[in-house]
Amino acid sequence: MIGIVILLVWVFIEAYFYTIAVEAQKNYTENLLKDAQEHYEEISNIRNLPADIGAFYIKKGEKFVKIDPDFLVRTLLKKYQKNDAYYTVTTNTKKPSDGYTYSLDNTTKRLHYFYKDIAIDMDASFYVNKIQSVWVKFLAVSGLFSIFTFALLFLIRFLAKKSISYQHLSNTLELKVQEQTKQFEKEHLQKEIYLETLFEKSPNIIILTTGKKIIRANEAFFKFFKEYASLEEFSAEHECICDFFCASCYEDTIESTKMQWVEDVLRTKEPMIKICYGGKEHYFSVYAKEIYEDNTMHMMVTLNDITEMYTIRHKFEDLSMQDALTDIYNRRYFNVMFPQELNRAKRTHESFCFAIMDVDNFKLYNDNYGHDAGDEALQKITAKITELTQRSNEFFFRLGGEEFGFICSAYTKEETFAHLQNICKEVQNLKIEHLYNENYGVLTISIGVCYLEDAILGEVKQIYKSADNALYRAKETGRNKVVLVENC
Repeated sequence: MIGIVILLVWVFIEAYFYTIAVEAQKNYTENLLKDAQEHYEEISNIRNLPADIGAFYIKKGEKFVKIDPDFLVRTLLKKYQKNDAYYTVTTNTKKPSDGYTYSLDNTTKRLHYFYKDIAIDMDASFYVNKIQSVWVKFLAVSGLFSIFTFALLFLIRFLAKKSISYQHLSNTLELKVQEQTKQFEKEHLQKEIYLETLFEKSPNIIILTTGKKIIRANEAFFKFFKEYASLEEFSAEHECICDFFCASCYEDTIESTKMQWVEDVLRTKEPMIKICYGGKEHYFSVYAKEIYEDNTMHMMVTLNDITEMYTIRHKFEDLSMQDALTDIYNRRYFNVMFPQELNRAKRTHESFCFAIMDVDNFKLYNDNYGHDAGDEALQKITAKITELTQRSNEFFFRLGGEEFGFICSAYTKEETFAHLQNICKEVQNLKIEHLYNENYGVLTISIGVCYLEDAILGEVKQIYKSADNALYRAKETGRNKVVLVENC
């Protein structure tokens, strides 16, 4: 049935192509005959010139000479006869009584046109080429379409023969698929039981969440949040587990809430959270994965308790950046924080201050009061200065021996100078006896300061050198004072 329909379509389209070709040939022929008729009218007008103009004169020197109109006609007609690109006037040809007749020679590509008393032989190569091109295109398109049609018929017949064998194969495969499906469903059920067991019995907290609401939680979740027996009880008081997030003093845990916390987990390389619950602090590493359930995307989040490891790690980190004697930041941490704070201040175009503090005549103190007393004195001094430098933009370091460093930002020059003078005064007010500290009798400190109104102006080495030079001047001019150098 399909083959018959295709054949009928082929016949219809072939007839349509043929009609187009015939119509194109007709149009080109009509245009050719119009050109011939125009040439006829042009020749007829030339031949009627004597009757139209009567006498014809041309100027020759000072006189006008009469020209025979017939001579003019013959001259114009000869020009047309010589111009083979268009037409020539043919004589001694049998002329039709009325109307016109024509014949088109496809070999010479010329048109023989007869009308009234004139016969025209003209070049028709342009129109002959166009007509021939139409039929060449018709034959090409018709041939290609015929090849396509019969190839399609052959393919349909081939497929029809194969259909029976394919049907048999399909039935066989269907039976095998049914068997495999049953086996797969059995294995899938076993895997579901296995995964369900892993989910429920995992020692890690596992939750399925939208970010705003917990959809499902395993047994470890309820072992941790002991006061809640079910997810309904938990959800009645808390929309999200993030309600229990709290900030770590090391600023390395995620603190965001609602949907944002899941996005932060996915974006962070090694995400951690801190949960404050039951009067205790717990640290968890977090792993989140997007999953689909009931055609909706959720997040499966796993919380691994790393509280002990986290505490130990930061304890060692604290030890590595703390001075063993005074418990303030050590030189190693200073080398990290100095360029870091300077660059931060540069980005915000804030002021920046670096000060070097040195205990006056401390060698004489050690020599006369002993090194144990010297250590105790340093502890008292650093404790007082630490008490005075508690703002978030202030950092206090022990650089070595009795020398200390101080960094701050976003202060005016006057505020900086007054703050450091107060530190000098408070250290003196500790009244730690030092009879060998001339003019004072107690322990004092001298401070050299480099102050930058805009941190963008400074570099680490130059700032340090300027502060050290300022300290030298403080020592040389009487000690127990602050010497400030601006825009150093």
